[in-house]
Formats: sequence, C-alpha cells, structure tokens
Amino acid sequence: MLFLLNDVDRNMIHNIITEIESEYHIQFTKDSSKLLSFYLELMMERNQRGFYINKHIPSFGDEYHFAQDILRYICQYSVIKPNEKEINALGYIIKNMLHYTLLVSNDRETIAIQVLTRKLIEYVSNDLRIDLTRDYQLYENLSNHLNSIYHESITETAENPVLQDIRSTQKTVIKAVNNNIGIVREFFQRPLSEIDIMYIVIHFCAAIERYKTTKINYNVILVCNAGIGTSQLIQAKLVNYFHVNVVGIISSYEIDSLHENSADLLISVIPIYDAPIEFINITPHLTEDDYILIGNKITELHLHNHMPVNSHTSEVSEIVVMDTIRPILINDVPEKADALYENVKKAIHRYFNRIQPENEIDNTSPFLHHLLTPEFIVFDVECKDWKEAIRKSAQPLLKFGYIENRYVASMIHGVEEYGPYIEIAPGLAIPHAGLNDGSYKTGMSMLRLSTPIPFGVEELDPVQYVVTLSSINQKNHLRALFHLLSLWQNENFLKELNATDSTTEANKIIEKFEYTLSDY
Repeated sequence: MLFLLNDVDRNMIHNIITEIESEYHIQFTKDSSKLLSFYLELMMERNQRGFYINKHIPSFGDEYHFAQDILRYICQYSVIKPNEKEINALGYIIKNMLHYTLLVSNDRETIAIQVLTRKLIEYVSNDLRIDLTRDYQLYENLSNHLNSIYHESITETAENPVLQDIRSTQKTVIKAVNNNIGIVREFFQRPLSEIDIMYIVIHFCAAIERYKTTKINYNVILVCNAGIGTSQLIQAKLVNYFHVNVVGIISSYEIDSLHENSADLLISVIPIYDAPIEFINITPHLTEDDYILIGNKITELHLHNHMPVNSHTSEVSEIVVMDTIRPILINDVPEKADALYENVKKAIHRYFNRIQPENEIDNTSPFLHHLLTPEFIVFDVECKDWKEAIRKSAQPLLKFGYIENRYVASMIHGVEEYGPYIEIAPGLAIPHAGLNDGSYKTGMSMLRLSTPIPFGVEELDPVQYVVTLSSINQKNHLRALFHLLSLWQNENFLKELNATDSTTEANKIIEKFEYTLSDY
C-alpha cells in the first residue's frame, strides 16, 4: 500500500524545522532546509510502510539533539515511531551533509543569563506575593527570551496590539517587573527599551494565568454580611479563578461557631481579626490585589503541604501515598522492597503529575537527580582555594569523559577575567565554561567542602558546595539547573543534604525533594 504525504504533513515538517531553528537559535541554509524537508518526507513515507533503518550510524553533539527533537515532534503529530537508529541516522546527515549557522553565540553568558532569570522571577514573585519560582515554563521561556535580547537576535520595535491591553490591565505586574529589572540592565550593561520590558511582562502575565488555573482543591468559607446576590457573585468569582470549593457562606457573627476542620481558609469581605482557622480580609469588589492576596495564601497552604480538610483519598499527596506503601513492602517482601518501591514511586509520580513513563520521557531535559548520581557526588574534600575547589569538583566529569581538561582551565580563566559570577546563592557556586570550551555531554558533579572557602562575593561566602555544570547547548541542562536553584531555597532540603555522608543517600534526598517541585 502506498502512503503519500499531504500538504498538512509537509506544513507540519516545515513548522517543526522552524521550531528547531528557534529553540536552538540556528538557521539552516535555504538548500539545507529543502534537503532536510525532503529527507523527512521520505523517512515518514518509509516508516509508514513499516521500514526502519536497522544499521547503527554513530551520531553525537548538537546535531544528535536536533535530530532527537525533530523526530520527537514528528511522533507527536503522526502515527510513526522512529527508533534510536533513525535518530542517529538523521543526526549524521545534519552533521555531515547539511549546513546551518548559529544565531546566538554559544558562550558562558548563556548559563549566567539562566541563573539571572531565576533571580528575576524570585524578585518579581516577592513583589507580587505570588510564588512563580516553581513555574518551569516561565523559567524556560523567559531565559530564552532574555538570552535573545542580550544577543540582540530579538528586536521588538513594532507596537503589538496586546501591549496596550497589558499596559491598561496589568499595572501591578508592570510595576513589579520595573522594580526589579535593574539586575538585568546591570548584567546587559545597557538600557532596555519600554517594549523590551513589556514583552518580559507578558511572560509573567502568562505565568500568572497558569497559576490561577492550577488545580488546588482547598475548601473555603466566605464571610459576607451583604445580600445573597453579592455573596453568590463573590463565590462565583472565587470558584472561577481558583478552583476552590466554597463550602459555606456565613455572617461575621457565625465565625465563633466554626472549628479548625470547618474549612482550609476563611475569606472575609468585612474586616475580621480572629478566627479558629486561617483567614484573610479582602474587599467586596475583588480587585487585582485581592486576587494576588488569595493566590498567595493558597500557595502558602500548598507549599506547607496542607491537606484539604475532609479530603477524599483521591486528593492525598504522592508523598503521603509513598510513605504509606513503603512499610507494607518492607514487611511483606523485604528482599524485593527497594526495587518494588522505586517502581511504585515512579508510577505514583506519573499519576499525580500526568507525565509519561520514563522510557517515553524526553531525555534531553533530565532532572537533577538523573545527573547528580552517586558517582558524580563527592563529600568532605579539603581545598586550599576556589581554584582547587573547581578542579576537584570537575574530576568526576573528567573521569567519565563529559569534559576535557581545557574546560576546567576555561572555568578558572572565566572567574579570573570576569570575577566570581559562578557564586549564585549562599554557600553555592556553579562553575561552568562556554558551550564550545570542551564539553561533550550534559552533566553535573557536586563537591562538598569539608571547610567552606570564600569565592569573592561577600554576601554569599563562604562556599560549601561546588556544582560543576557541563553543558552542550542552551537547553538540555535547563530543568536540572532550575531544580537546583529551586531546591537551594528549601531549608529542609539543605538540612538533610548537610546531614548525610552517603552519596547514595544524597542522590535519594535530591530525588525526594525534586519530586515535590511543581513545574505546572
């Protein structure tokens, strides 16, 4: 049977190539783009007939990852399922037969901008009183956007109709971004245009909308002395924006009859000063500030792992389920308990987070615990200065062929030339070099110093942990870096990490806390 591609398929291939060019900041030459499209058309027709490449053709580097993403996208929009040999073959063709140019230079600023992005999100979140630091989509999109602005590959000069609406409706967000954009200007060493800033605001507005629609099934009681019509209007707004369950509407004099299990949160449109459960005061008109206040309170409940009162078993957290199952496995099948627990844990995590099985996950975006395995963690090493700390931290990556010696030399030279830019949080340094300075595989290695040493940033010194990053492009390490920066804000994580002397246990601690992160 003959399978012929239609115009929809050809448009899909064209759009996928365009998407890859945008993601990796590359541009195929006109002839190479045509050849790539033609090859993909032939490959799809061949795969639809059931014929796949069965010879392994070695492929590595950026071109392998281009091929991996191209075929991943094709799988999303078609019924074919290319195998690893198809990926390698396509990667080989891109590397040896096609031509493309880099639109953004692969330099050390890329990772520095990704760290800067996390700081900007944290500062804006603090101003808005909304925790957007857990939104990986915001982090990924905004870091790519800032990277493009820095390298001037984006020149937004035309007035977008959306911008005028943002200016009139998102004044609080605009103010929060403007209050904190100074760290970006300082890094860029140049001013940002008003339109540049407005496009940054748009990224935050999109994140806030995702935040509003995140499903949180907390039970709420509304305190309102107005008529039933006003009460129902406020109730409708609350349910529409926050997915809360309004389990009751009461007058202020009924507050004393409540008990701690009546609801998770009391929301009052009249001033109250005491109640048996958590409460906040808002205005009857539900202003933008009220929405931010409510969202912040719900996030606070969520971050403190507060379980909804009178919740059904289907609403319990994955950690509670896993902690309940583990003793049963140890008691009933002790010799297989650890292996079974790992399989059950992954299945439960997939259920709660609606993610694909591990063998179907895009492994170009590994989690932190995938990179910081026991072989890449070293504890309690003595170093005389920051140079020796960088060298010793990089040893596992050197040992397993992730980087060359010149990558280590480049990391040290970078600090000597640009200052201690690798010190990014209290007690934490993340050495890294340019993307073309001798790295072959995405990876991380973590060194804990027996005696913390200064790296040069007074408010962050001394450094106890040195996490060396090996990166081959702007994308593959992003999720792991995002999780590392997020976990470093978690006091319980740091307490457990500091307390262990086992690298195996450290990897499990990272995995446990990483699964508590919500990437939306």
